[in-house]
Amino acid sequence: MDIKIIKDTDNYMEILLKNVDLALVNSLKRICGEEVKTLAIDTVDFYDYNGIIPLEMLAHRLGLVPIYSVGEETIFELNVTADHDGQVVYSKELIADDTKVVYDDMPLVNLNKNQTIKLKAKATWNNGAEHYKWSPVCPATFKDADGSITADKTKDFGDYIFTINSTGSLTPKEIFTDALNILHSNLDKFIMKIH
Repeated sequence: MDIKIIKDTDNYMEILLKNVDLALVNSLKRICGEEVKTLAIDTVDFYDYNGIIPLEMLAHRLGLVPIYSVGEETIFELNVTADHDGQVVYSKELIADDTKVVYDDMPLVNLNKNQTIKLKAKATWNNGAEHYKWSPVCPATFKDADGSITADKTKDFGDYIFTINSTGSLTPKEIFTDALNILHSNLDKFIMKIH
């Protein structure tokens, strides 16, 4: 298998995979979305909240905010009291000591004057197989190098364009490297089981 990076930006990467088995490319795609670990908000403790969105919906929304995946588990704090009607609370107001959210401008909730939200949210490491909030991709895809979206399943080996759209929690290069390492580890485990 030959690998050539065609395009590499902060959140997007295209890779040409030459002379590779379709099953291997599909495995890499699945590993990128389901097995590469990232940080995501998993538990939320509300200390004060009198807004209109139910707590369960707000906790779910917080879990979907991409976080730079560095370091250990961390605690985010949010403490806002609205000083006017229709005040939007944004993701940038989630504060942690050792990491931060990827996108500052994600709206979390609208508050009216004197409404308050005060919470602590714990971000933990896991993977997309547990819940998609931990998936670092949106999505990882591939197509034949000739541009057709449907891969030719009649050939054993081919050339494919593999794309990674990152949520920003990890760089595409980190995602691809982690996916290759996980694939290698999974294959080693499989070999050990059959011997």
